[in-house]
Order: sequence, then C-alpha cells, then structure tokens
Amino acid sequence: AGRAAGRRAFLLTPPVRRRWVFRVRGLWRLVGGAALVCVATFLLLPLGGLIYKAGWRAVREGEGWQRGWQLTKFLHVMAESPGDFARELANTTMAALSATLLALAVAVPLAWLAVGADRRRWMSTAGRGATWLVVALWALPGPVIGVLVILLLNRPGVPGFVYLYDRTLAGPVLALVARILPLVVVIVWAGLRTVPMATLEAAELAGAGWWTRLLRVALPQRRFALMVAAAVGLAAASGELAAVSLVVPPGHELVSTHLLNLLHYGIEDRVAGLAVWLYAWFAGLSLIITAVLARRLFRLQ
Repeated sequence: AGRAAGRRAFLLTPPVRRRWVFRVRGLWRLVGGAALVCVATFLLLPLGGLIYKAGWRAVREGEGWQRGWQLTKFLHVMAESPGDFARELANTTMAALSATLLALAVAVPLAWLAVGADRRRWMSTAGRGATWLVVALWALPGPVIGVLVILLLNRPGVPGFVYLYDRTLAGPVLALVARILPLVVVIVWAGLRTVPMATLEAAELAGAGWWTRLLRVALPQRRFALMVAAAVGLAAASGELAAVSLVVPPGHELVSTHLLNLLHYGIEDRVAGLAVWLYAWFAGLSLIITAVLARRLFRLQ
C-alpha cells in the first residue's frame, strides 16, 4: 500500500477529482446535533475535568477533612501558573519555534524533490529518497529519536558537542525537528503539488533553475501552505514529550517534561492549572488554522 501511494506521489499533475457533495436534506438538525455533541464531549469534558481538579481543595476541620471545589482556589492556581512555569514556557516556545523554522527549511526542498521526481531520472531517485526519509522518521518511536540524538551529540571527543548537549536546547530542537518534519513535509508537498505545471515549464524555458523555480515561482504562490505547515508544526512541537524526554538538559526543562515530573510527584492542582493554559494555547492555534483555512476555501469558491 505504501509503495502504491508513493508512486502516486510522483505524478506530474494532480489528479482531477470530482467534488464530493453530502446532501443531508431533512436530517441536518439530527446530524448537526450529533456533531455538536461529539465536539462538546471531546473538548469540554476534559476542560471541565481540568477546571475541577485545579479548584479541588481539602481543608482540615477538627478531626476530619472538608473536601470540595472552590472558586478562589481555582483563580489562585490560574493566576500563579504563568509565573510559576515562566521558564518552562519560554524554553518550550524557543525550542518549538526553532524546530518549526528548521523543519520548514528542510521540508521545502524535500517536498519540491517529491513534486518534480518524475521529470528526470536523478530527480526521481532524489524524490524517492526524500519520501522514504519522511516515512522512516514518521515510523520511528519518540524514544528512539531521543536515543539517536544522544548518540549524535554526546561525543566528548568532538569540540563543542558536549556543550550543545549539556548546556543548550540543541538536543530537544533536533528531536522536535525529526518528530514534526513528516507533518510539515506532507502539508508543504500538498501545496507545492498544486502549482500549475505550465507555469513551471515556462519558467524553465526562460532559464530558471531548480532553486529559482522553487523560490521565485512556486513558494510565492503557496504562502498559504507554508503558514498552515508552520502552525501545525508549532502545535505538534509544543506538546511533544516522547522524543524530548531523554535529551532535555538540566536547567532547560520544557513544559511537557515538567508536567511529567509534577504528575510523578502527585501535584495535580498545579498540573491542571498549567494544562488549562495549554488548552487555551492549543485552542487558539486551532482557531487560527481553521479561520485561515475557511477564508482560503471561501476565496476558492
């Protein structure tokens, strides 16, 4: 199945497909209500659990304990969370932004190789190699990526590598790049693949080389795909745990690894408070991506 799908990835032009139209007719209220219930269940139920846990308080009264949810406790936890986790939030933002930019820088040439793979024999070989690289990274478990990063950077005999491994965010950034690169490549490839072939052939006849066609012809027409790829990569990098848990150096803890430590020690109210802020962050990213997609689709129609 993967081989067949890979062959379709090297078509010169995107296949012509008929638009699917779902006619709900009189059942639109039932279908819409079911969709609303599903969305509310998957989004509001976890949020309600986090809010409840952040405001849960046990107070000793005499010989017993009084337990219950308090609004003052919830507001106190929510107000303190940004300050208590400021360093972790800053490290996560820096690592996620760096990984997203590096992933975009690598994904654009890889996706362009896959788009033009059938035009020449050497391009075909390079394009297939890029595809297998992305598939391999997608299949690797997160801890394996962390071990590979350790093998790469933990080399005392190479000047500067130990400093990068022990004192900087180089290890987490490399692990995040390997983790989000497949997502970014797929989105960028889907955008570049829709560039009209006639435009690229005209630029090639005018003397434009491989990089010129990419940078001056294809990318300016597909800035939208780059924006979506950057937003998705940033969201995925911000919440990654498995790939970075082994390579985070002391003093440079990320939000995901810090949450894991707090859960290990049973500090659930602080975990819930920070999780509510993260919930709002990811919801904001999702709304931005959805709004951009909706605006783009409205323009196309």
